[in-house]
Amino acid sequence: FRPYRDATWAPSPFDLTVRDCWAGIIKARATGLYDPVSFDKDEYFYYDHPANGDMHEVVRGKFFAFKGPTGRRRALGFGRYSLIPSDYFDVWRSKNITTVVRLNTKEYDRNVVTQGGFKHIDLFFIDCSTPSDAIVDRFLRIAESEPGAIAIHCLAGLGRTGTLIALYMMKHWHFTAREAMGWLRICRPGSVIGPQQQYLIDTEKRMWGLGDKKVVGMGISGEPLPTPDPSSEGNDPSAARLAEMVTKGMQNRDTGRVAASGNVLPNSHGNVRHSPASLMGGGQRPGAAG
Repeated sequence: FRPYRDATWAPSPFDLTVRDCWAGIIKARATGLYDPVSFDKDEYFYYDHPANGDMHEVVRGKFFAFKGPTGRRRALGFGRYSLIPSDYFDVWRSKNITTVVRLNTKEYDRNVVTQGGFKHIDLFFIDCSTPSDAIVDRFLRIAESEPGAIAIHCLAGLGRTGTLIALYMMKHWHFTAREAMGWLRICRPGSVIGPQQQYLIDTEKRMWGLGDKKVVGMGISGEPLPTPDPSSEGNDPSAARLAEMVTKGMQNRDTGRVAASGNVLPNSHGNVRHSPASLMGGGQRPGAAG
C-alpha cells in the first residue's frame, strides 16, 4: 500500500502506514471521538466541499478545522470565490462553536467575527513550522477552558491547525503521534505538514505526561507569547517551499472539484439556491446537514 503522507509533493521524510490510520480509527472509537452509527457521511462530504466551507469536525463536539476565510470575497478562477467569515456564522452556531482560533497572518478583520457573537483569538506561527511552547500552552488552555466547540484555521487549515489539534488529542486521550496524524488525515486529508510530523513524534511522551498529571496547558503560565511577525513568513526557505506546495495543491484540488460539480447548489429540497457560501460552486446539501 502507498503511504498516507502530507499535502506536499516534496520527497517525504515521514510516511504513515495503513496500520497507523486503522489505529487512529480504533483509538477514535475507543475515546468517543467517532461513532460509526451516528456519523453523517452526507454532512461530512457536504462541508468537505470548498463551496461549503472546506470544514471538518475532526474531534466530535470539540474541534472543527477549516480553510482560512478572507476579508473580502475574492475571485479565485473557474467560477470560484473565497469565503468570508460571515459565510460560516450559521453553521458555527448550529454546531455550538463559540471560539475561533486563527493561526495565520490576518486575512480578515477579527471584529467581524466578534460582532457575530464569537470569541476570536490569534496564535500566529510561521506556515509549515512547529509551534513554540508558549503557543502550545496558550492553545491548550483555551481548549481546556472553553465549554463550546472551537473552529480553528490557518491558511489551508492543514499544517498548523492539525498540529495543535494533534497535541490536544495526545495529551487528553493518549493518542500516539501516528494515531493522531492517521485520524486527522482520514478526517481532513493532508493534515500536518513537513517537520510538524517529526515534531509530534518527539512531543508524544511529553503530552502523555502532562495529561496523566492533569497539568493545565503545558504548565508554563506566565511565559509571554512571541510577538507576531507576519513579515517572517518566507524567511525559512524550506518552510516557504512547503507552504507554496500546499497552496498550489489546494488550488488545483478545489478547481478540479468545482469543475466536476458545477457552480450552483441544490438545497435539500432540490431547488437551486444562490447564497454566499455557494459562490464557489459544488456539492449537494444533505437534508440532515446541521
